[in-house]
Amino acid sequence: MKIFIILFCLVLSLVSSISSAQTTINGIVTNRKGQPLPGANVLLLKATDSSLVKGSGVAKDGSFYFENIKPGNYLILSTHVGFGNLYLPPVTVSDSQSGLDLKTLTLVENGEELEQVSVVSRRPMIEQKIDRMIVNVKNSITSAGGTALDILERSPGVIVNRQAGSISMNGKEGVMVMINGKINYMPPSALVQMLANTSAGNIDRIELITTPPANLDAQGNAGYINIVLITDPEFGFNGGFSATMGYGDGINPAASFNFNYRKNGINLFGSYSSAVDKRKPYFANYRRTVNQGEVREYQTETDRYPTRYNHNARLGIDFQLSKKTVIGFLLSGYINRYDMHETVTNHILTNSRIDTIVITRNEEINNWRHAMGNVNFQHTLSEGETFSFDFDYLLYKNNQPFEYINDYHSGQQQFLFTEKVRTAKKTPIQFWVGKMDYTRKLSPKLSLEAGIKGTVSTFDNDVRVERSKTSNWEIDPDYTSFATLKEDIFAGYVGSNLNPDSKTTIKLGLRYEYTNSNLGTPVVKNIVDRHYGSLFPSFFISKKINDYKAVNFSYSRRINRPKFDDMAPFIFFFDPNTFFSGNPALQPSISDNVKFDFTYKRLMASLSYNYDNNSIAGFQSRVDPKTNKQIIYAENLDYLQTVALVVSLPFTITRWWTTQNNVTATWQQANAPLDNTTLKIEQANVNLMTTQTFQLAESFSLELTGFYQSTSIFGRYRVEPYGKVDFGVQKKFKNNNERLRFAVTDVFSTFKYVWVSNTENLTFSKTTLQFSKVTVNLTYSRNFGRNTVKAARSRNTGSMEERGRVQ
Repeated sequence: MKIFIILFCLVLSLVSSISSAQTTINGIVTNRKGQPLPGANVLLLKATDSSLVKGSGVAKDGSFYFENIKPGNYLILSTHVGFGNLYLPPVTVSDSQSGLDLKTLTLVENGEELEQVSVVSRRPMIEQKIDRMIVNVKNSITSAGGTALDILERSPGVIVNRQAGSISMNGKEGVMVMINGKINYMPPSALVQMLANTSAGNIDRIELITTPPANLDAQGNAGYINIVLITDPEFGFNGGFSATMGYGDGINPAASFNFNYRKNGINLFGSYSSAVDKRKPYFANYRRTVNQGEVREYQTETDRYPTRYNHNARLGIDFQLSKKTVIGFLLSGYINRYDMHETVTNHILTNSRIDTIVITRNEEINNWRHAMGNVNFQHTLSEGETFSFDFDYLLYKNNQPFEYINDYHSGQQQFLFTEKVRTAKKTPIQFWVGKMDYTRKLSPKLSLEAGIKGTVSTFDNDVRVERSKTSNWEIDPDYTSFATLKEDIFAGYVGSNLNPDSKTTIKLGLRYEYTNSNLGTPVVKNIVDRHYGSLFPSFFISKKINDYKAVNFSYSRRINRPKFDDMAPFIFFFDPNTFFSGNPALQPSISDNVKFDFTYKRLMASLSYNYDNNSIAGFQSRVDPKTNKQIIYAENLDYLQTVALVVSLPFTITRWWTTQNNVTATWQQANAPLDNTTLKIEQANVNLMTTQTFQLAESFSLELTGFYQSTSIFGRYRVEPYGKVDFGVQKKFKNNNERLRFAVTDVFSTFKYVWVSNTENLTFSKTTLQFSKVTVNLTYSRNFGRNTVKAARSRNTGSMEERGRVQ
């Protein structure tokens, strides 16, 4: 409670220093005949980087109004369907001004000559805010036909591990992913698949939140990634559709549709997307063990033919009961189905001579289904004072049967015998989540927020392994199990946003979470029985030195709880001697994070330090010395410390050539348990990313992107360098409402993972994974309806943490 008292006193001490005087900006938008243009938009932008400060719709009489504007230099942008965009020259707001009247803004219809001088400015690709970095990806050409996952792989400091189903940021795993401010609590494998089927053409920007504020769950010690979809304002009906045909050693078609209808007090919205991916991957694994002078080697290669089917649907409605009250209902769900058949060839060598050859014919179905229902209520008690309530119910079902036929041959390729194994895993998961939030604006420079949240979850993991014996199937008791996990998490938080002066912004937060977690089987009760509570403080301060320079500092404490499947017993065979399993001994990880940012105009540098106690590393490998079988599962490292420097370097070469360059330098040190000792791993690495954009004509442009990742670490593994180059061309039609994009991703087929173990003295392993080769995409997209329809309100559903922990 001492931290809470200190926080509360600090808030009270700053209240007295806050004044309420800030400037208003107003004006009128008309056409050339002087007639008002209701439905137009007016945006207030920072003059330094064109980032959005506020937006306003235009009333029936053509008027617009901004209030509580801080001193500084701004740009004004006004838009309307059928009219050209109008940029006013920079305006200055000073401390002494109470109001600024811009008089009349005249928009000119498309096709007419604009007589007024305008200043055209675009959003920079990278923006640094007080608690997050923003990657503006709208209209990226190489993203055409691509996906949200492709964009994440090119974002500064972000690394996607598709095999392990994990996303890391600045060298740290445990990232939570949000879409429009709502976390997707799907299992990592399903989440990665969902992102791989989310069209990049619908994405406006990506927010990298390395030090989240107190109103977000403490789960996720690497922070949050918020994918913000494209939105539009005002009333009417609009929507869009997109269709892509791709090929890269297998077809990869996709299609999506969305609509939004808003009239009076009702907003109805929905979307549907579907994708099929038949691209052929490449997997190989090598392992060497030494036991009492005998060297055993295992060489495995796969010939896999997969098919991924993905369907996502969302339907919601909001009712504006009054000017102060909104209630909304949201239904969403997905079906992710993975069908695969493969042939796995495994050579077993003893002292460099082939001892046994095992050829495995494998068939797998991995079917995930998810449904969510959400009720959201929001009420404005008074101006600047709001109350909201959320209730979520989430249901996940996973059915994953395997069939293995193992044909054993001698080193001389003589047939020995056949072994048949089949496995099945059924996993129903349920969540009940409720949360309440309260915010109050005490003055133009101080606001307070508080909230509570409760989560009740149940998880069953039913795993069955059978072996064929003559004409019967017999259960293998070593691998068959039924486990139940029950977990309750209760949380509360308080926070404040303060502006002591026009150049300083402070955010303070304190969150408390208490967890009850129990994992057991019908035979063994209380395999895991934990009850613990923790405080999670956060602090942010931003200081604007002048119009071109600013510094930020932040600190936060986070937690990374084990994913459900990482804890529950299960079994999947990669080959007869390599399999994946759960680890009930996993402990939660606590991290402390410090970050410092400096911006100069559009240049940005960020330096961070993170210390993770009991850091969770997925996809780690152990070899049983008795059986020489390789077991892969998640486990705790003693600690992981990370220092990361991120530098963003955007430049304008010419009027038609712009470039965005990002450099991420990372140093990591981990202490990993190994048998009866510990292994200290230390590695420095660099991630380079560049985007070159060429505007060859008003409606014709091209883009070239590339990234390179040097040697890095992944738990006890060393990840060898990799990278890729993408190229895209775009043509716009019909007032930019239609677009045709041609893109080639991974031009040189260099994007593959090679993991090498760091224990070469006794056990050595090397895994090579390439999920796709060079892929060609042709994408057609079209928007319809009014471009000024206000999008469905973005709301944080209560089930924010839970979807990220399902697996």
